[in-house]
Amino acid sequence: EISMKAEQYINLGYQRLLTFEVRGGGFDWFGRAPANTVLTAYGIMELSDMADVFTVDRGLIERAKRLLETRQNNDGSWSLDVGTHTWGTLEAELPVTAYVAWALAEGGYGDSSTAVRARGYLRPHIEDVRDPYVLALIANALVASGLDEAAASQALDKLAKCAHVHKGRASWNTGAST
Repeated sequence: EISMKAEQYINLGYQRLLTFEVRGGGFDWFGRAPANTVLTAYGIMELSDMADVFTVDRGLIERAKRLLETRQNNDGSWSLDVGTHTWGTLEAELPVTAYVAWALAEGGYGDSSTAVRARGYLRPHIEDVRDPYVLALIANALVASGLDEAAASQALDKLAKCAHVHKGRASWNTGAST
């Protein structure tokens, strides 16, 4: 009975997620065009996770991936497309690019040319990043891909050095609303 109830809730959640897809692919808060880049990346992560326990239409994820591909800048980055997003206080290309690259890796596209270009954009910025939240996003993208061990170690080492340790607990201060 509990298992059937859980499956029912997963199905209802999946049906609700479908209402946020924008015609042509990608996701928006209200399912209206244009799709939001960060929400589209989030959709890829969420649906890829859901596919572990529920039948998910891979076409939905593929359409989202294709939308992200069309939005990638020539240098491998993505720009923040919603000015009200909390990352607007940060150098937007780094967190957005890291988040999208992380989502692509989690969605099984970590070796795609799009993800490779994104990591190529992120690697040279590791030493310049001052905000630990952005650095953590970069580390997530690099670790999730499994293809950039040296850069992932560099990001994780720098992140560890940013930690404020007190009474055996670590925390990081960020200028962003996360």
